[in-house]
Amino acid sequence: MEFTPRNFLIKDISYNYSRLTTPHDQFNTGTRVLEIQGECSKDQMAYFVENHVPFKEKDGKCIVSLKRKEFRSNGDPNGPVRVVDGKNQPLDPSIIGNGSKGNAIVYQMEYNTAGRKGIFNSLTAVQITDLVEYTGGANDMEFDIVGGGTVTPSNSASNDADLF
Repeated sequence: MEFTPRNFLIKDISYNYSRLTTPHDQFNTGTRVLEIQGECSKDQMAYFVENHVPFKEKDGKCIVSLKRKEFRSNGDPNGPVRVVDGKNQPLDPSIIGNGSKGNAIVYQMEYNTAGRKGIFNSLTAVQITDLVEYTGGANDMEFDIVGGGTVTPSNSASNDADLF
């Protein structure tokens, strides 16, 4: 197979997971990556196959997970993923929330290592065309004060010794 390295544009992704600020350990393998995941139309599956973009089909949807390793194969830092808005102005990746829409660029090149060969994809840039701003996680949420606050013992006839 003869494949010329290239940058490849993927259009119309509905993002449902974004981790572009801090690399995380992928599958506890020691390989740290930046990553963004999303859904694409089912019509794009054949296009992805033809253009060597890895995806999974789940519940009739096309799920694409785009990653960038923290370090290159020679140990040099790979650098951050470029993130821009619809006007190509820099955008803080930490505000990308579920449901944001956009495009992505992956760098593709052929590899042949340790008996395995194929086309490698590395996330280079993300463009957010429709931002749903991330407003915080579950740890930022508080309960409303509803009164009470006392623990009422159960009316069970058994005592605690019966539980062990």
